[in-house]
Amino acid sequence: MPHPEPTSPTPPRTSSEQSRVMVLTRRGRVALAVALAAVLLLVALFAWPGWARDSTSTQESGAGSVPSTASPSAAPTSSDDDDPVELSDATVGALDSTLDGSTAQVAGAVVIDPGSGNRLYERMPDEHLVPASNQKILTELALLHFVDPQKRLATTVVTGDTADTVVLVGGGDTLLAPGAGDSQAVDGHAGIADLARLTAEKLDLDASTSTLTVDVDAGMFTGSGINDAWLPGDIASGEVGPVSPMAFASHRTVTADGQQTGSYDSNAAQRVADVFAAALGDELTQREDRPVTVQVGAMVDTSADPLKPADQQQGVTEVARVESATVREQATVMMENSDNRLSETLCRVTAVAAGQTGDSEGARTTMTRALDKVLGENTVQDNGVVISDCAGVSAQNQVSAAVLGEVLLDSVQNPESGHAAMLSTLPTAGESGTLTDRFQAPEAAAGRGNAQAKTGTLHGVTALSGQVRTGDGEPLIVVVLLNGTADQGAARNASDTFFSAVAQN
Repeated sequence: MPHPEPTSPTPPRTSSEQSRVMVLTRRGRVALAVALAAVLLLVALFAWPGWARDSTSTQESGAGSVPSTASPSAAPTSSDDDDPVELSDATVGALDSTLDGSTAQVAGAVVIDPGSGNRLYERMPDEHLVPASNQKILTELALLHFVDPQKRLATTVVTGDTADTVVLVGGGDTLLAPGAGDSQAVDGHAGIADLARLTAEKLDLDASTSTLTVDVDAGMFTGSGINDAWLPGDIASGEVGPVSPMAFASHRTVTADGQQTGSYDSNAAQRVADVFAAALGDELTQREDRPVTVQVGAMVDTSADPLKPADQQQGVTEVARVESATVREQATVMMENSDNRLSETLCRVTAVAAGQTGDSEGARTTMTRALDKVLGENTVQDNGVVISDCAGVSAQNQVSAAVLGEVLLDSVQNPESGHAAMLSTLPTAGESGTLTDRFQAPEAAAGRGNAQAKTGTLHGVTALSGQVRTGDGEPLIVVVLLNGTADQGAARNASDTFFSAVAQN
């Protein structure tokens, strides 16, 4: 499938310039600064007349090491101070060799110990690179930061302007089923047939009413349904397309019995309205014991807010609603399947929840705010992050391996945060999602059933970010961004092998 070319990558540096071992992340550098300040204070005090001069000398801590002792406010070097996590020389050599053979012109990579926050390996960690679908990591961060992971997205029906009118309101659920919902499923959790039944139960039609009109409110999303950063070729190929705040099967066309056809619907809200109107007509005809025609009316803008409960609506009366699986469960579908339309949809839902407009610009603003709130003020500006779209289809996106690593690190180190669930939403190597057929080569076997990571692929770009456990059971965060790849298959295998080399440490 065609993909946009990435921006011209920076020429590669030498191995000595590229790779360093046992350096510190932002959190580690803060801790190190505290410790060094304490050491300097002690040196000054001991040099002052009257202080003991025979004190034990302390070893100088370089930029690539951790002080052997630290003040109480400094972060510990690992979960077990007596047995810090390190990468062996053999592992470091294997990682260097793997990246050197990846066919990438530029390779950015980090390996981080979440127990200490220490960066155990890095190569060009701050290089601004095209992340491909690893951009969805930033989308998921924003989603789980601004929206309760347990929240369910509602598709509702509210009263219209007249007694013979109701309004179908889209609330961001694009995994609807045309028939009955399945409470055990994520895709198809909420069903339009159920919404029609619930609506018919609540409506009190006048005996003279033989025709009911269903207007449609898709105003949760504003502006164009197509992200302005997407190229025409990607839209034409079906890689991306217009999004709506309600759709079946993540904007795929479906048959009457809910089977997906493999194509995408360019007018998803209209399709949902058509199915709802037909189902509601059947329900009303049966309940009223007389023919009742239900027709789809106009696109309207109501004061309904599907992100709020029924009893908090203002200006309208809610008649019925059906709700999606949880946001966390929908995020898992997005990450496991690398669903471009779902990521754009959830990104716009996030924007609305955060008080922004439900369009491409609102989504970009919200992603920026999330990064700055989680990793620190001006993270985006100071680290050269460029947010172009939510799906990672745009080759204008720019992010470093260090920033992606910090996002995943924060999700582990802040278990009470909404985005703590991020790693659990990623596919497992050789078992699920976009990693089902990965890690098949013998040199990648150690990662199979072990690594959980987000994949990313564009023309000349391969990315893989997530977590893998070492032979001792230590979970380590791993990020690999390869740009300017000459051989996509070799680059993908190199990413898998990189994770597996860490697993064998």
